Amino acid sequence: MRALGALVLATLVAFGAGAAQAASPDAWKAHAAEVAKACAGASRLAKATPRGTAAEFEAHSALVLDGRVASGRRKGTPERVACLFDKRARKAATTPVEGW
Repeated sequence: MRALGALVLATLVAFGAGAAQAASPDAWKAHAAEVAKACAGASRLAKATPRGTAAEFEAHSALVLDGRVASGRRKGTPERVACLFDKRARKAATTPVEGW
């Protein structure tokens, strides 16, 4: 399942529908902050931090985050997740990725 999530993200990045448009630099900053916050929350990672900037598409933003597993038997283990933020629904979904 993890490989499928990474494949979906790679496909979106490679064949994106085009760059999204924002009204101003302030709008881009606000959007970037919203994406980072939504993705960090969806990831359930402790100290989730963006790895670079989001790839922007017409209806989605894609972002990779690094952090540590927050609970369970793997608590504290470093993990990387790919996040897809739906601009219309204003919701994020994540999947762990390996080897990035």
